[in-house]
Amino acid sequence: MEENYNQNQTGRRRNKLPLAMVSGAFVGAAVVLATDSEERARLKNGTSNAKQKVSGYATRVKEDPQGVKDDWLGRIQRAAAITKEAVQKIQEILDEQGTQIKESAEDIQSESKEMFETAKHAGEELQSVGDKAQEAKEELAHGETEETEESTVTDINEKK
Repeated sequence: MEENYNQNQTGRRRNKLPLAMVSGAFVGAAVVLATDSEERARLKNGTSNAKQKVSGYATRVKEDPQGVKDDWLGRIQRAAAITKEAVQKIQEILDEQGTQIKESAEDIQSESKEMFETAKHAGEELQSVGDKAQEAKEELAHGETEETEESTVTDINEKK
């Protein structure tokens, strides 16, 4: 029994917290309203306007519930149509931009291929120039060898 009493006391404490928070908010609002006349006037005007709007809407609903319903359904349908148009325009823009990006990518790809082919061709030409340079080097080296052989033969002939 004592356990139940303790649980009830704990439950009561938990139930008091939201009440204390709401009470604190009301006290704070009351202090602000009591000290600030501009805030009081703004709050009074705001609540008056809200009351007028709600009572006007309630009157309209009482007088013509089907008309209010149709009005709301019409607004919702128009909003849906406007949203649908906006989505279609966004899709068109994305499609157009996507096409342009794809074309740009294809242009870049073809230009890259051309650059690769040009570089490959230049490499082949440089290789042939290198081959010619090698031939020239060999020719020069071969010419030096003949001169050396001739001078060696001449040297041998002179020694005899």
